[in-house]
Amino acid sequence: MVLITSSAFAATTNKTRQLVQGEKAKVSGLIVSRDGDLVRVRDKKSHEVITVSIGDATQIERKNHKLPFYRHTDMDVTALLPGLTIEAEGVANSNGQLEASKIWFTPDDFSIEVAQQKQ
Repeated sequence: MVLITSSAFAATTNKTRQLVQGEKAKVSGLIVSRDGDLVRVRDKKSHEVITVSIGDATQIERKNHKLPFYRHTDMDVTALLPGLTIEAEGVANSNGQLEASKIWFTPDDFSIEVAQQKQ
């Protein structure tokens, strides 16, 4: 019974959403996987997986933190690790992917994920 329930849950949570070309969209959720410039994100609200495409013009930033000593907000694409919670906005491309113009995350989430990756 547990196996059937977990299989049904896995099937519903792995649903991939294709966006309509030209559609403006914003996604907020957990990075499931990353393959080069493509990041798969599980949306917090719908639990659908949306593929986010990162280009040269994509801005990757840390959100402003409460503490004033965080000065540098621009981040490199290598900061986007599986397990990190991000927000991305942009316009859908012809492949049904979100062509991200901006991606951001909180510094605390990033620090926790880097520590876990090192372990």
